Amino acid sequence: MTKFTDEQMARLAQWEPSLRTAVRSGWARGIGSRATLEMAGIYEAATGEKHPVNVGCGPCILGLMKRVGSMYFAQKDAKESGKERSGADDGAKVKRAKKSERNGK
Repeated sequence: MTKFTDEQMARLAQWEPSLRTAVRSGWARGIGSRATLEMAGIYEAATGEKHPVNVGCGPCILGLMKRVGSMYFAQKDAKESGKERSGADDGAKVKRAKKSERNGK
C-alpha cells in the first residue's frame, strides 16, 4: 500500500474536513488553486502517479480529493487502530458512569 510520509499527513490534515466531505458525500468546497496544486503534488510524490489538475474543473478537483482522502483516512485509521492495540495511547481510559450514578441516585 502506498503511504504518505508523516510530513505529508501533517500537510493534508489542514484539509481534513474538506477531504472527509469529498469522500463521504461526494462533493467539496473549493480549497483554492494553490492548495489544490499542493495536494496534487503530495499525491504524486506518494504514489508516483501523475495527476493532471485543472484548478477550474470542479469534477477534476473532487476526483483528486476523493483519491487523496481515501488514502489519508485509511492511513490515519490504521495508525490510530495500531495505537489502540499497542497501548501507545497516552490518554487514560475513563470508565463511563452509569446513568443512576451521574444523577446522584
